[in-house]
Amino acid sequence: MTALADLLALRDVTRGELENQEDASVTEDVGYEALEGVDRIHAPSFSPAHFFFAGPELRLVYLPRTAVGGQDAQPWLDELGPGPQLRSRTGKRGVLEVRPERGFAFSHQDDQVELAEVFPPTTLEAYERDIYEEPPPGIR
Repeated sequence: MTALADLLALRDVTRGELENQEDASVTEDVGYEALEGVDRIHAPSFSPAHFFFAGPELRLVYLPRTAVGGQDAQPWLDELGPGPQLRSRTGKRGVLEVRPERGFAFSHQDDQVELAEVFPPTTLEAYERDIYEEPPPGIR
């Protein structure tokens, strides 16, 4: 199980630190969900995560299923406590647990983690406006 503290620490990674990695790739002016006009940096030797920056400012770290998937969701739920849930794009039984004040969201389905997001702490309203995108009707 990946420790929540280790994932939250990814917020401290700088753009320069990532770009200095030998295998770093930068894709400019992309989007992630509702987040638009950001640059995505991926350095697999450093982390399996995808880092999204607006200039030097970290906006979001996306950890795909290959990085966190298949883990038991309960330890994170226990540590985070109850909070808002939104529909997840991971499937009709998927639930997106959002703890915006902690700067963390993760999707789980059938008690297994599917993906995680790390971002600067914010409000639920700001998360829904700036990051979250409602899944299409076909995913219920």
